[in-house]
Amino acid sequence: AAALGGAYTAQGDDASALYWNPAGLLLMENRSLVLMRAGYVGDVAFNYAAYADSLKGFGAYGVSLNYMSAGPVTETDDQGFATGTLNPSDSALTLGFAGTLGGWGFGGSYKRIRSRLAASASANAFDAGLISPRYLKGRLTFGAALLNLGGSIKYEAREERLPFIGKAGAAYQLSPKAGLSADICFPVDDAFYGAVGAEFQMYSTEKFKFFWRSGFNTGTRGDFGGFNGFSAGIGVVFKNL
Repeated sequence: AAALGGAYTAQGDDASALYWNPAGLLLMENRSLVLMRAGYVGDVAFNYAAYADSLKGFGAYGVSLNYMSAGPVTETDDQGFATGTLNPSDSALTLGFAGTLGGWGFGGSYKRIRSRLAASASANAFDAGLISPRYLKGRLTFGAALLNLGGSIKYEAREERLPFIGKAGAAYQLSPKAGLSADICFPVDDAFYGAVGAEFQMYSTEKFKFFWRSGFNTGTRGDFGGFNGFSAGIGVVFKNL
């Protein structure tokens, strides 16, 4: 999803769909386990684990854990003198389910969110999503999701609402070896943005596949210098890994 610029609302078909669109759990062909660790600036690191499986004709379910660590941060008093070290972090435990009705896929999930600075705070949130039937001989799929529905998270004095965002997307299979995806996103505290992605299967045997992916996200154009908003990556499949 990162290599595709985040254009994944209508395309997520493994356990990570719980993060992008819970209705995407219905697109899985087999049970799925996803493990990820991503390093950011400094000591900041993001960890993600998710598992999902079908319910034998009753839909699909998934569970995931997000954990973001900011690394050690110096704690100071009101005069700026060091008094110790903090380890700020955020985590979210998510439970989700998806089922079908009239050819459409519907999904929902519950999140228990915990944030820790010098003190801790927690909140409850919900996600909801849908996946359309397949159109154009199975090549075209639409999806939509509402993420981080819920209240706010409050520390001792300051209260902040959760980062709600609405998304709509489409995925189109150009051929058995190439696909396109696109999203439009509406965050509550920022301007709307769009994302597009493309995936190409460069090499394939019975047990081995090699993919090239690239994307563009207008919401990240100003983040870094150089190729603002662009992303790219490779994917390697060996049997089910």
